[in-house]
Amino acid sequence: MIKFFRKIRQNLLSEGKIGKYFKYAIGEIVLVVLGILIAISINNWNEDRKSSGLEKNYLISLKEEFEFNIQNVEFNSNANKSKVNSCLEILQYTDPNELKIKKVYFDSLLSSIFYYETQLEPKNETIYELISSGKLSIINNSNLRTSLYYWSNEIKGIEKREEEFIIYKNKLLNLIMKKNLREAYSNSNFHQCCIGQSRFKNHNLELLKSIEFESSLTQYLVAAKNNQISYDIHYNTVEEILTMIKKELKE
Repeated sequence: MIKFFRKIRQNLLSEGKIGKYFKYAIGEIVLVVLGILIAISINNWNEDRKSSGLEKNYLISLKEEFEFNIQNVEFNSNANKSKVNSCLEILQYTDPNELKIKKVYFDSLLSSIFYYETQLEPKNETIYELISSGKLSIINNSNLRTSLYYWSNEIKGIEKREEEFIIYKNKLLNLIMKKNLREAYSNSNFHQCCIGQSRFKNHNLELLKSIEFESSLTQYLVAAKNNQISYDIHYNTVEEILTMIKKELKE
C-alpha cells in the first residue's frame, strides 16, 4: 500500500503536476491521521469496555461485603444497646445502705453486660485491594469512591473506641471476679453452659454498696454509649454506600 502511494506521488512529480502532488500529499497525511485517530478510538473503546467490566466485578464484590457489613454493625449495635440498658438498670440500685434488688435478677443483669462481645469485624478485602493497588479510580461514581476511601478510616476510629471499651470492661470484670462470677453466670438467662451454683458465700449484691463498682460501671456505661454513637453513624455510612453500589449495578 505504501509503495502504491509512493508510485502515484512519483508519477505526479515526473509529469510536473506540483499542485496536484501537494494536494495528494496533504490528503494522504489526512488519511493517515484519520487512521491513527480511529485506531486510538478503537483502543480506548476496548480499554473502556475492559474497565467497565472490571468495575462491575469490583462492585459485585463490594456489594457482597457491605451486605455482610450492614448485618454485622446491626448485630453489634443491638448487643451494645443491651449492655447500655443493663448498666442503666443496675445503676438504679447502687446504694451504700439498702439493697432493693433480688440476687438472681442482679446476676442476670451482670452477665448480660459481658455475655456478648461487641466488636466489628467487617469484610474489607475488596476496599483494601482497590486502595493499596491504586485501582480505586476505576470506580466512576466520585461520591462512592470518596465514601469507600474514608470508610476504612471510620473503621479505624471505631476499633480504637472498642479497644478503650474493652479496658473498662476488664476493670469492671475484675471487680466481679473478686465476688462471685460463677454465681452471676449460673443465675443468668444468657449463659447456656450448666456450670452449677457456687458453694462460696460471696454474693454479687455486695457490689451495689461499693462506690468503686458504681464508678467503674459508670465509666463502662459512658464507653458503651460512645460505642453506640459510633455504631449508629457507621450503620448510616454502610447503608449509604450499599445504596450507591446497588445504584451503580442498576439493582
